[in-house]
Amino acid sequence: MKSFFFTLLLFVLMLSAIWLNAVYLDRLTEEMLLTLDSLPNGTAAAAIPRAEKLYLQWQKARDRVTLSVCRTKIDRVDDALVAMRVYFEQRKTADYLAARETLRGCIVNLRE
Repeated sequence: MKSFFFTLLLFVLMLSAIWLNAVYLDRLTEEMLLTLDSLPNGTAAAAIPRAEKLYLQWQKARDRVTLSVCRTKIDRVDDALVAMRVYFEQRKTADYLAARETLRGCIVNLRE
């Protein structure tokens, strides 16, 4: 009987960890999408703090996300974020907007 309760406890702990992880990923991706939506449609210098905020959000959460998301999805977010920042700094508006939409798709893909 003791082994049954121990197994039940482990099962409940695992379900709790999975649920907490899902809530964390949902909250993280929602915050990143909100920050991404707040970025302008152009490469105005006033948007630099918001773009930096998005980058810092991802860097802060990246290690935790690696525990539950495959490496391919994480690399895609990294690549899209770097491309967006580079095009933003180079003032290439069309490329910046394309990279921003690519990043949006990568973030939505993380949620799934």
